Amino acid sequence: MSPFDEAVLTVVQSHVGKHSGLAVREIMSEVDQKGDSYSVRSSIKRLIERHGFPIGAHPDFGVFMLSNESELDLVVKNLEARSKSITTRVDRLKEAFRVAVDATAISG
Repeated sequence: MSPFDEAVLTVVQSHVGKHSGLAVREIMSEVDQKGDSYSVRSSIKRLIERHGFPIGAHPDFGVFMLSNESELDLVVKNLEARSKSITTRVDRLKEAFRVAVDATAISG
């Protein structure tokens, strides 16, 4: 695990449960990370996917260590909704591209 991921984990581990969640910008401040939030978000993703830490993130509560099944359900429902939204966007993008290509072929 990288030193940066360790620093992020240390911050997040002190925030157990959705009511003690932190905004990503607060995590950035605590680990002295300048710039955009991408590095912290990427670190959280690695901590979950590679290292198996039960870290939840939710727009209403921030980032926190999961403390019970209902928090897990809350976070999973949010992720599933985001996944559906992305799938819809992919479908619409493909459709828009095909329409644009067809229009170009007809007029070209």
